[in-house]
Amino acid sequence: LCFRHFCSAFSQTCVYFIACWLVNYNLKKNVTMSLNIASFIIYIIHKIARLEKISPAQVYKALDKSGCIDEYLVPFYDELHSMDASVVASDALLWLEKRGAKI
Repeated sequence: LCFRHFCSAFSQTCVYFIACWLVNYNLKKNVTMSLNIASFIIYIIHKIARLEKISPAQVYKALDKSGCIDEYLVPFYDELHSMDASVVASDALLWLEKRGAKI
């Protein structure tokens, strides 16, 4: 999933949101995350939201609070981004379940 492909599938508003989220995340966590990783994480958040029929904001809060983003999605991006999104979403949901997180 490359960022150019991701952008072509979404509106300019969505791309702007991704850029804003990336800047905010980098500042808050004091890290530097690439645009490709950020777009991947947002894609997975939306995939989970569709599967669970909840808002992406609820999914993000649960993933962030449980450490799934910082401890799983970001460090293992190289392996995960080549996998089917449904598998990654299922893994993230399992992560939440194992940590007792609710979405």
